[in-house]
Amino acid sequence: MKNLILEMRYIWLVGLCLSAANLVAQEDTVFLQALIIPGESVQNYLPGESTTIVDIQPKDVSSELSSLLQNNTGLYLRKYGGEGQLSSISFRGTTPNHTILTWHGVDINSQTLGQTDFSSLNTFLFSGVNIYHGASSSVFGSGSMGGTIELINENQKDNGIAIEAQVERGSFGKQFHGLKLNFKKGRWLTGINGFSNQVDNNFRVNFRGEEYNQNNASSHLLGVLAFVGYQLSDRSRLEMDVWFNRHDREIQPIMGDRINEDEILDRNVRVNVKYQTATKVGFLESNISYIDDRQTYNHSSHTNLKRYVLALDYDLSLVEKLTLKLGGGASLLRPDVDSYDDDVRQERADLYVLSAFQLLENMKLIANLRQAFMTGFNAPVSPAFGVEWVSNNINWGSSLHLTRNYRLPTLNDLFWRPGGNPNLKAEDGWMTELGAFIAPGNDRNQLKLKGNIYRNLVNNLIQWIPGGQGIDEEGNPVSFWFPQNVRKVHITGLEVDLEYKYQLSPSVRAKVSGTYAFVKSINKTKGGASDRSLNKQLAYIPRHKATQNLTLWLGSSSFSVDHVFTGLRYTEANNENSLPAFGIWQTSVGHQFKWKQSLIELGFQVRNVLNKAYQNYELRATPGRNYLINLNYKFSKLSS
Repeated sequence: MKNLILEMRYIWLVGLCLSAANLVAQEDTVFLQALIIPGESVQNYLPGESTTIVDIQPKDVSSELSSLLQNNTGLYLRKYGGEGQLSSISFRGTTPNHTILTWHGVDINSQTLGQTDFSSLNTFLFSGVNIYHGASSSVFGSGSMGGTIELINENQKDNGIAIEAQVERGSFGKQFHGLKLNFKKGRWLTGINGFSNQVDNNFRVNFRGEEYNQNNASSHLLGVLAFVGYQLSDRSRLEMDVWFNRHDREIQPIMGDRINEDEILDRNVRVNVKYQTATKVGFLESNISYIDDRQTYNHSSHTNLKRYVLALDYDLSLVEKLTLKLGGGASLLRPDVDSYDDDVRQERADLYVLSAFQLLENMKLIANLRQAFMTGFNAPVSPAFGVEWVSNNINWGSSLHLTRNYRLPTLNDLFWRPGGNPNLKAEDGWMTELGAFIAPGNDRNQLKLKGNIYRNLVNNLIQWIPGGQGIDEEGNPVSFWFPQNVRKVHITGLEVDLEYKYQLSPSVRAKVSGTYAFVKSINKTKGGASDRSLNKQLAYIPRHKATQNLTLWLGSSSFSVDHVFTGLRYTEANNENSLPAFGIWQTSVGHQFKWKQSLIELGFQVRNVLNKAYQNYELRATPGRNYLINLNYKFSKLSS
């Protein structure tokens, strides 16, 4: 009954917004093909080439977000086994808690753990991903000490209907089904995207001379994203998105364990209502979001959290060459966690001002400031300063960036029982970055090469350590782990991105791209007499990561080869044990068939072509060579 009431509440909320839009429609039945002025992107307040835009290609249209990022960027995603298993990120040598994942500007990381499981997100629901490299707490808030990843959904621009369907079959019980329906007429825009991804992960494992099929590793991921928008006038519009995500999976045990039957169920409901309007001097946007995250471990341990978020920002240009983004937000967190006290709640708020000044024709100055507030906690002020220079023909440029960053303690850090520590400080630090790019080219040849070097100093890093002593409910003494600000980390790194496009004719094209990331993430704190981690690389952060891709288009056919190299990773803080470096190859071919207003694409992929045995996380087996065939159908009947 409780679950039914919750689901009815979501349906009621959708209905309320649709009813409001209908009321507005009754006031004005003249449908206009109107556009409103978009607000300044946050990229305008980040100097240099600090943004990577990852378009979702046909071979990636149904990938886990973890696979998309691992195969196409310098980011390192460590996965605890096969497809659908836990996947966490290391961005520029930081821990998983130092990367923010946003949707409509809302941080959708787990607020209890402070991180995202990137295997629980599928690219089918989205049109692209924006990656903002580097610490930028002044723009994105708490936690953006390594970088920020933004999920993008571009709405249909023309009147008419668009349909897309995807079906896949692959090795180890892989089955994917996806459907997108989009419709726009006059002032109205609506659509729904949904998918189901099932994989058994019963691949062969070779451990200490014994071969067996991987056990307890199946995963079923289900996602639905529905949206509706209404153009209130030629200057304003109202939109609503409802995103349901459910991930039901078994937890893959370590190699050699044939008994473990642990499983975990995640269910997420995310609702966002957005209002946008253009004024004489700027652009106003307001968002109201409701997020309900629920997790159940082995059908008995529950972690539930409801969040209510209000955000408002205003882009304006009062004087020539100066643009501002003024904004703020507030959120209420209501956790229901078995290991918390019953009356836990938390309020948070942010105020910020972002500014960009075009000092010269080729030079832009950036100055940002953010102040966060949290119940019972003093959050630091986060300023940022930058300068960007770009040549007249935009063929080359450079930038310099200095910012202070922070991460507030998670709910687990503060309220876990036993062990939660309400006296923690925020993690904070300073980052400096120098970037440059060159982009020569013509109609046939296009080259873009960009690089960044950076230095990130992180203080008061929170770490859970043993040594806590207490009394349980029955009066017995217990020992437990508890969080402390015990670490200082110095991070130095280099990023290089290369892309070259060549077009022999409209039907014959080629693209070569690659990324390289070098990271030294060094612990600068000695934890005690027996601690041997001083001046050592942080665990599970490779110093070297590289990707290479070659794609050819010949008429209606395409062919691609991808290679991902991951360097040696230490599995312990003292760097005494490690996992060896490895490289994984994959290839894909595709062919398109056009018929009237329909487009059909048939694709075939071979992953881990060389059948490489490797471990992304210690003692978690990964699949060998595997195959995937996919069929994609698109139909559109549009009019401008």
